[in-house]
Formats: sequence, structure tokens, C-alpha cells
Amino acid sequence: MINKLVPILLSLLCFESFSQEPIKPIHQKKVFQKDGNIYVQKQMPLYLKFSVEPDGENYNFHSKGTPDFADPMYLDTEGINFIRSKWAVNKDTKRTKSPQEEILYEIYADGVPPTSKIDFAGAPSFTKDGVTYYGQGLQISLSSKDWIAGVQQTYFALNGGYQNYNVSLKPDMERDYTVYFYATDNVGNVENTQSVNFVSDLSPPTTSKYFEGRVYERNVMSPNTRVLFSGNDDLSGVRETHAYFNEGTDRIMGKINFKSLEDGEHTVKYYSIDNVENKEEINTFDFYLDKIPPETEVMITGDRHKASSNVNYVSRRTLITLTSDDNKSGVDAVYYRVNGSRKSIYGDNIVLPAMFGLDTISYYAEDRVGNASKEKYLFVHMDNDAPTTNIDFGIPQFYKSQVLYVTSKTKINFQPLDNGSGISTTSFAIDEGQNSEYEGEFSVNGEGIHSISFFSTDNVNNEERVTVSRFHIDNTPPEINYSFSVEASSQIDDEMGRFKLYPSYTAMFLSATDKDVGTENIFYSIDSGPLLKLDNRQSVDLSEVNRSNSKRLVRLKIIAEDKLGNRSEREAIFYVDGV
Repeated sequence: MINKLVPILLSLLCFESFSQEPIKPIHQKKVFQKDGNIYVQKQMPLYLKFSVEPDGENYNFHSKGTPDFADPMYLDTEGINFIRSKWAVNKDTKRTKSPQEEILYEIYADGVPPTSKIDFAGAPSFTKDGVTYYGQGLQISLSSKDWIAGVQQTYFALNGGYQNYNVSLKPDMERDYTVYFYATDNVGNVENTQSVNFVSDLSPPTTSKYFEGRVYERNVMSPNTRVLFSGNDDLSGVRETHAYFNEGTDRIMGKINFKSLEDGEHTVKYYSIDNVENKEEINTFDFYLDKIPPETEVMITGDRHKASSNVNYVSRRTLITLTSDDNKSGVDAVYYRVNGSRKSIYGDNIVLPAMFGLDTISYYAEDRVGNASKEKYLFVHMDNDAPTTNIDFGIPQFYKSQVLYVTSKTKINFQPLDNGSGISTTSFAIDEGQNSEYEGEFSVNGEGIHSISFFSTDNVNNEERVTVSRFHIDNTPPEINYSFSVEASSQIDDEMGRFKLYPSYTAMFLSATDKDVGTENIFYSIDSGPLLKLDNRQSVDLSEVNRSNSKRLVRLKIIAEDKLGNRSEREAIFYVDGV
């Protein structure tokens, strides 16, 4: 496109140069004859002469009656005038014609100049602030009329000197013009100069585009962005600006938005038309409409336990990070808030309150053209509290002087408790040995003093402080003793061996001694009879064993049981004398 600044400067210079009328040619007053008619410029003097022969000597006329108005005389009437004699005389008879008739010599006086007009055709026009602008194809026609002697010539000056007008004028440069024009008739009357100023506007407008809203790297657009078009034309001015997408409908519009478009690549076409119908070449602008917000994912690294309630248990050692990706313009920022606080721009990781309890993290991302993703939520439970573990000793067990006594049959269990993420493992070690993972009840072997150290770990690796429990294993039963109230009276030998014989009135005393927990019960049975518990007398009356008159061999089974259920047995074989 032609740069319009240069033509404007030239136009101003031309207007300065040609705003004054150029010098007109000199046009002489004269007599004009056509078709037997004589035309004379009205202000010209007339001198009358006559001759008596066709080519004879001329004699001047003189008026004695009106010397002040003759020699020369001037014609008074526009158009036809007459020079006359009183009566006409027949050329042959030399007698006055009858009926009488004047002789008239016609002469035409013309003191009125021609009139001209100018016509602009073939191009659109527009008038602004008193200035008329014409577009391409302009043809300027001049026409002149004269009612008496007729037009001799039409003259024009178009930003230059005067020239004869013969054909239509066709200005082919973009500039300011002044057309001066006039006509002369055949007797030298000169029309007053007429002039018309106009501007030839041959260049199309230019259209600039501006963006209202967010744009990334010049051609990635937000769906909320608008393109504003500004047409510029330094001459006739812009009449209308057109814009449309891709192959859509051409419409007059000064701005355009992207709300009807899908995400992806598009083209907007635009151009302007000025007030004299100069049309700009269509401009195209290729762009990408980014309507898709970023995708943001949360990552929990380190201590984490996801409960069935969809709550993530974490510890203060847990790292919560956000990663975001965008399909086109790229991520501008990631925002988050904790428990409804003011939003923060995400940096390296999210810092949670150290207090035990439920926390809500909301987060979203925005790309470089302002597309914001929907806010997502992550529910986490901060668990900084370690579990607590109780040890449970089953039966048998017995406390003495704040010492716990158990046997190798005693089952040991742990009862861990965690109010947050729950128990992951319980570990224990016996007598400062290697740690083992608790899987179920167990027992400890080996007589004597033992210790169990134990602790639990929850599902986010909060570890309990080690607890040590000490206890005493007693697997040794009581030692059984018995004695008789009197000495044996004799001994009896039989096929099984030699046995002592006690009188029937003898009392047999039973007892048991346990070095750790003490004896709980003593039982006895006679000759495989029912098991009887020793009463408070701590003795057995042998008279009740043998009520016959003959001697009787007695087998007495003694069972002693300590407070842990450890049992010992002893058998006594002897004879009881008859009553």
C-alpha cells in the first residue's frame, strides 16, 4: 500500500502552489462571421463605410444628426441589431418598392461571455469538512455554452497552466487538486474563471488490530480476549471495517470475540473500506485459541496412609507437591489454600499445620491466557501422635511383691492403640534380643527373670517410645512332704517289697513347699480313688482308710499345686494295721 504520509505532504505543497489562479491567456475582441451572419463583440466600436463598386474605394459614413453617438457607434442590444435605410428600392427599376419596406442589414452584438460547468463522474465521492474526495476512476468533464456568437474554446488548468480542453480529465495521482476553468466565445468574450477544489483518494485504508485481554506470545488467545480493529485513512476516512473467522460470514464489525470458537487453530480476516470505496487487501491473522485450563495433580511423598474414608493420613515429614501441565500457553501459576485460608502461590511444597486433625487443601492452576482449572480438594489428616501399646499377660499369672510371675504356658499379647492413621506394626524383643514383628500371642521359655521391650509404629511412621516389661517365669512345682503322727510299728515284706506298717489311729500329715509363688492346693487320692482336697487339718486320718480287722496296703497319691498351676506328684505306699 502507498504510504499516505508522503502524498499528504505533497498535497499540502501543491495546494500552496496552485491555490492561486494561473495567468490567463490574452483574448482579443473580434468580429466573427458564420453562415452569413456577422457577430461583433458588443463593446467594440463600429465604423461604417460604403463603396459604389464591389471592390471600389471605401467612403466613411458620418452622422451630422447624432455626432455624439456615432463615428464610432456602439450596438445597444444583445443579439441581433439592424442597420437600415428608410425604404427599399428595386435594383432593376430603381423605384421604391411597393408596398414600402425598409432595407435591414443584420449585425449581431455579443457582450455576454459563455457559461461553463464541470461534471465529476466515474468515481465514488464523499464530502467531509467542506472537502470533497473522489475515488478511483474519476473523469472530469467540462461543458460550455454561448447563446449568440458561440463558444470558441474552453480552457482549464489542473494544478498547472491553462490548456485547451478537448477530452475528459483523468487525475491519476493521489493529491489535492484545484481545477480552474473558463470559456471564450467567437467574439472574444471571456468567462470569469471558475474553480473547484477536490482531493483524489486512490489508496485504500489500513487496519490495525489491538487485543483486549490476555495474549501469549502474540498469537495464543484467551477465550475472554477480544480483538479490536481500528481502520485508518488519512484522506476520505474509513467508512467501515470488516472482520470474520476462517471462511465464515463477512460482517461489518469493529471488534470480535472468541466465545463461539472451539479450542484450536483459527484465522481471523479483516479489512477496511474508505468513504470513496477504496478497499484494503484482506489481512489475515492466524492464532490459537486456548480454552483448555491446566491439569493439576497432587503428589504425596513420604508418610502416607489412605483410609477407606478417602482421607489421607500424613505426618509432618510428608511432602505434598503439586504438578500442573497445560496443553498450549503453559501454566502461569498454581494456587492453593489450606483450611479456607487466603490463597497462596505454590512454590516447592505445601506446608500444613502441625496440629493433629483434619486439613482441607484446595488447589487450582491458571494458564498464561487466564484459563483457570476447577478447584480440586484434597483431604488429609495430620497425624503426629505416636501409638500407645499395652502388654497383656494371660493366665496363669501371679503378682508377688510387685513382681509378675508367669509360666512358659502363659500367653502374652500386645494391645496397640492409635487414634489417627492406625497401627502398622508392633515390634518386640525378648531379653534384649533382636526385634521381631508381633503377629499373635506368644510365650517365653526359660526359668527366671525375663524382659520384653516393645513399641508400635502407625501407618505414617510415627514410632512409639520403647516400653520394657519385666516378669519372672516359674515353671517349678512345689516340693511335696509327708510325715506320720507315730512311728511305724513294724515292716511287712510282700511280693512288691518291704513297706512300713502304721497303727490305724495314725494321722498322716501332708505339706508342700514352693520357693517362688507358694503352694495353692494339695490334693490326694487313696488307692486310685477320687482326688480329695486336703482340708485345714493338713492331715489324713488312717483309721478312716482301714476299718477292717486285717492289715491293708495303702497307696496314697499326693498332688501339690502352686499359685501358677505348676503341679507335682508323690506317692506313698505303706500298710495300715487293722482296728
